[in-house]
Amino acid sequence: IIKNKPEGDVDYLSLGFRNGVPVLPSSNGSASVDRANQGLSSERLRKIWGKHYQAIMNMMQKKCDELDGVSPAYVILTEASKDLDKFKKLVVGHSKNEKRDLINDLQYHHGLSDSILRYLATDKDPEIREYVVKVTKDESIIKLLAKDQDEKVRGAVPFRTKDESILKELAIDKSLSVRQKVARSTNNESILKLLASDDDYAIGMEIVQKTNDESIFAQLALSSDRDVRLNVVRRTQNQNTLEFLTKDKDPYVKEEIIRRVSNGTANESMLEILSKDRDPHVLKMIISITDDKSILERLVMH
Repeated sequence: IIKNKPEGDVDYLSLGFRNGVPVLPSSNGSASVDRANQGLSSERLRKIWGKHYQAIMNMMQKKCDELDGVSPAYVILTEASKDLDKFKKLVVGHSKNEKRDLINDLQYHHGLSDSILRYLATDKDPEIREYVVKVTKDESIIKLLAKDQDEKVRGAVPFRTKDESILKELAIDKSLSVRQKVARSTNNESILKLLASDDDYAIGMEIVQKTNDESIFAQLALSSDRDVRLNVVRRTQNQNTLEFLTKDKDPYVKEEIIRRVSNGTANESMLEILSKDRDPHVLKMIISITDDKSILERLVMH
């Protein structure tokens, strides 16, 4: 109940009904309160409304009877969740946080229509646009927000679509955070292949643990990160990729290749190449696993 030209707390009143009867008196923060959330009673309402008390109470009772126990607020919210014009009227005048909370409640309890979500996709608040990405099932809305100016909004898109054209665009996004989210969200080999040229550690580690594409392993073998290259050694079945990594600058990578030879998953020819290495730990590992006389003689002389 809002007074014309409201100013004070008593100009905004909420009168609750339970089982068709006004909830009076009410304690602070309960069914019947003013704008300050102070509880209302019949006596207090008589002071506020004066000679209009009974007329207003009769009007409220009549409305409650017409609704047959259905909350008028529920009716308003249900209609506002489906009708764009009613939605616009409902959210006007709210603070940023109030608007966010209201949108969340409408979606959770009633489900926002596609027309409202499309309208919110252009809202000036990036948190609202990000929320739209997370709840919409409309690919056209997701495609629109994949081009959003805010990286958090774009970063929410990979988890909501499998559209290859959208993911390819985001895989080369200027934002590292967005590219990392694409790597985390997809198992699409063509997208992973596109991301494999990205030299970010987190992206490389995501890809090397997901892919089974040997051409991607070959790309990742060029990574500047040792852990990525180590995982390539552990996962690739391509002997050419392993042979390429025998020339790696990091001894841990070469030692991992020796382990592959030891367990029979890499060609013994790798040891011939690695026996020319200068790292003592690498050479010691070779001696511990090989019976090849020519390699052993070379290492003894070394």
